[in-house]
Formats: sequence, structure tokens, C-alpha cells
Amino acid sequence: MRRTVVYNKIASLLLLVNLSFFSAGRAQGQHNVISTGISGFISIVTPVNGGSFFADLRNQQISRTEMLMQINTSLHLSDKYHFSVFHENEDQLGFTHSACQQLYQGIPIEDGTILLHSRDGIMTSFNGRIGKVPENFSIQPVLEKEQAVLLAKSDLGDIDITVEPVVRLIIASTGGNTGYTLAYRIALEGIRRDGTYIMMHIFVDASSGNVFNRITLIAHASAQGSAHTLYSGIQEITIDSYTDGYRLFDSIRNITTLNFENAIVSSNGNVDNLLDYTNPSATWGEVLSLDSIIVTTIADSALIGNSRRTVPALYINGRVRTQLPVQGPIYDYSRPADAPFTFSGIGLHLPAPPYKVRITSIDAASGRNSGTAFFSIDSIDLVEGLHYWSDSLGNQGYYWLTRRANPALDAHWGMARVYDYFQDVFDRNGYDGHNGAVTNLINAAYTLVGSQSNAAALNGGRGQGCCVLSYHSNKFSNIIC
Repeated sequence: MRRTVVYNKIASLLLLVNLSFFSAGRAQGQHNVISTGISGFISIVTPVNGGSFFADLRNQQISRTEMLMQINTSLHLSDKYHFSVFHENEDQLGFTHSACQQLYQGIPIEDGTILLHSRDGIMTSFNGRIGKVPENFSIQPVLEKEQAVLLAKSDLGDIDITVEPVVRLIIASTGGNTGYTLAYRIALEGIRRDGTYIMMHIFVDASSGNVFNRITLIAHASAQGSAHTLYSGIQEITIDSYTDGYRLFDSIRNITTLNFENAIVSSNGNVDNLLDYTNPSATWGEVLSLDSIIVTTIADSALIGNSRRTVPALYINGRVRTQLPVQGPIYDYSRPADAPFTFSGIGLHLPAPPYKVRITSIDAASGRNSGTAFFSIDSIDLVEGLHYWSDSLGNQGYYWLTRRANPALDAHWGMARVYDYFQDVFDRNGYDGHNGAVTNLINAAYTLVGSQSNAAALNGGRGQGCCVLSYHSNKFSNIIC
């Protein structure tokens, strides 16, 4: 699972009744315009952007009742469509927001929802998303709903259903060129054998029986897990249970632990391509790691470096990871090396294959790549044990993979303990007093720390020589004002 973290910005949750304000800000050049005819008739230009539209009605003086009567005409829809109000509320400013479901011959269109916004009975705007099905679209299902339920249960695998399934016949978007299909939307709720609680909408094609979509109804659910940490033994951690397993997110303390390994940092400070640490069960054990690389045969042209200032460095998928300790008869880095020798103590976890490994040299002072020759392993075989490698230059040897405790678990557990300390001793709810989000970035190259009004990001290395609680308490204290 990949993440984008935006620092120096606060994300807002747009509620259904407030969609008009979002749409109004994008109306120019991206959404549709309106034209008026006689008697206040409102005509919307053919919807674009996947059926989305917005219309500003503040100067039209049309009542909400009149708008409801002419929606089909305004949206250029036939009389086979109609709209049913399913939710309505009035906000603190006196605006009434009416949410309407689109139906085709009485069958709901899954993504067809429009919002009418009015004040004192007079329309101010309306917006939403509508669907259009082919003229010959059939609303007669081939499958019975009981058959669809069995198919949905089978799709989820071994699950104990705890609540009677709720089945509804709908028209759903397939997300492809075919547009829409008649389908059963089945709400399933139950518990898997591993204790994971499931609440999902399963979409089953009413003709073919194909399951074409699944939507979890649980954004996240806190769970207790067991973690084999690197420095603190077996510890209990709070994690997030989601559809595919578990991840290092503590929703109670608002702590997330992510892998920075393949992250991309933009010039404005946004970080993209962060990876979740995931596990199929709540028990987090040791993980596969690259322990050492042995060079047994070296080509005549291979040099470890080109000056006494250079040191060996490990590149993974084109990015420098670490300077490497060397064991063997390498007297200085400017002369041809004598085999065999070993790059030891690497300890690099391998959570997101594939991997291409390159050993070159970097300037010890600047960190820039300064080597003219290197050893290259084009593909790492992710199986524990000793593996042979060779490259096109004539170098060859072995690399060793072993299982090792994951320092990301130390970071996740350690930050939770620091959070609890400040809460118990100083009655402080998070670093900002408001349970502000904290993100642990593992394998980070540098530190990103936000201000009190933003998320805080604390970087961590690969778990070599780290005193977990001391480190996290220090970093946590630094962002408390």
C-alpha cells in the first residue's frame, strides 16, 4: 500500500452537505455552465467529467419545488429517470441541503447523487453526479438474490456471517468501457478465522455472477498485536485491521509507521511513495533481510574506489542506502581489491521487491558517487539462506539472507510508550495537546518535522545501535512547545 504524506498542509474532510462549496470553487472551466429560458427554466449543458456538474442558481429565483419538478429536463434525461430525496438538513447559516438518489425505472444508480441547495425555499445552487445507461438497458436480473449472496460469501473466503446479509438490486458502474451493469450490492458482516472483523459491500453482476467490486465499510479498526522488536523483545502494539490484514497505524494515539525506502520528496516538501508496513496476521515476527555480500572472484578492472577518501556504498534500485563495512584484505580503496572479502553487517530489510543491488564507492566527505567500477546483483532471490551471484564484469560471489527483527516495530512500539508517558505524567494528549498525527519514517535519509499545526515526521534508520525509548522521547519532546 502506497501513501502520500503532505506536510505543512491540513487536510479537510468534506461532508456530503458541504459538497456545494467544493464544487463552486471548481466551476470555472471544469464543470458545466447553465442557460436560462422562459419561466425560469434551467438547462444544464451536457455533463462532462464523468457525469459531474455544478450550477449556480443565485440569480434565477427558482423555488426548490420547481427545481424538483424539472430536474430531468434540466439534465436532459428521459422520463425513465427520476430522483428521490433521501436526506435533508439545514445548516447554521440557514441553507437547506437536499440529497437525491438517481433511479432508472425504479432501480438506483449507485453513483447517481445530486444535491439541491436552497435558502428560504429559493434555490442557490445544485451539483452532483449523474449516470446515463444505454437505451436498451435491461433491469431484469438473471441471478436470484440468494445465488448472489452465496457468490459474495464465497468471494470473501472462510468467514462466519454474524448479521443477515442486506441485498439491493442496483445499477453500478463497472469502471471500464462497458459503462454500467445491473448488479446486486450485498452488505456482509462477519468474522474471519483469524479474528478479523469484516463489514463490506460486495458487488455481484446480476447476469454473469462475477464479483467486480468490493468496498470495505470500515475505514480502520484498532487491534492489539504482538511484535518481535529488535531491542525490546516481544511487545504488545496497537495496529490497524483492514481488509488485507494489518498495518502499523495506531488510531488511538494517531501514530503511523511507514517505510521511507522508495520515497520521493518534492521541492515543496511533500513526500510520495511511502509504503505501509503490513502483515497478514496480528503477530509480527522476524522479516527477511540482506545480511552480507561476499565477493569470491573479482574482475581485473574492478576497483572499490578511486582515492583514499572513498568508501564502499550499497545502492538498492538506484539509490544509495548505506556505507558498507568491509572484512578482508582491502588495504586502501584506491588499489585493485583482492578477493575474497565480505561486506558484512548490512541488515537491510526487503519488504517491497524486486531489488537490484549495486556496490560502488562514494566520497566519504560529500556522499557523492565517485566509483568507476562496481559489483552488481541484478536480482535478489527472496529466500532465506546463501545465494550465488555473478555480473557481466566477471565478478562473482554469494549473498546471505537471514531473518531479523524489524526495527519498524521498535519505532511503532516506542513512540506509543512515549505518547503514554506524556499523557500519564503531564496529562498531554499528543505532542500538540490535540492528538496530532505523528509519522515514523523508517529507512529515512533525513528528518522531516512539521510545526505544531501540522503532522510531525520522525525519521529512523535500520535499527543499528539505537536506544529506542531515549531516541523517541527526545524527538517527541523537540516538537512540543
